[in-house]
Amino acid sequence: MAFCGKCGAPLDDGKFCPQCGAPREDLPAAAAGSRASGPVFTPSGAAASAASRKKLIPLIGVALVVVIAVFLIFGNKTVNEPCDWCGNSPSVVYQTSSGREAYICKDCSKTCMLCGKKASHHYENLLGTITFVCDNCYKQLKQ
Repeated sequence: MAFCGKCGAPLDDGKFCPQCGAPREDLPAAAAGSRASGPVFTPSGAAASAASRKKLIPLIGVALVVVIAVFLIFGNKTVNEPCDWCGNSPSVVYQTSSGREAYICKDCSKTCMLCGKKASHHYENLLGTITFVCDNCYKQLKQ
């Protein structure tokens, strides 16, 4: 009877230790470590053949294209227009309720317009401009 050189468990007739999965040391290195001939074991334990791996490549490519397309369509639209608040560019375009485009730079969108803390909300004020505020200021405005 043979024992595993890594964990000491008794070995069956297979190529790998049933306890720890180490290759048998009494087999030639080419047979025990060959990855091209047999299935590839994934972390979940399921075997994936070379044919099924080749089928995954186009699916991953399609998923990547879809993610990029969604980001380009629905992501922030950066333009080379001056910010409505500070005049810096580039800025991000926001649509107001009147249909006008408001341009706010990234620095102004990160800072609360009322207290200077980190902004987490934005709203359209009574003048029709987009205003960024922190949580505390936003709660006070809602009251």
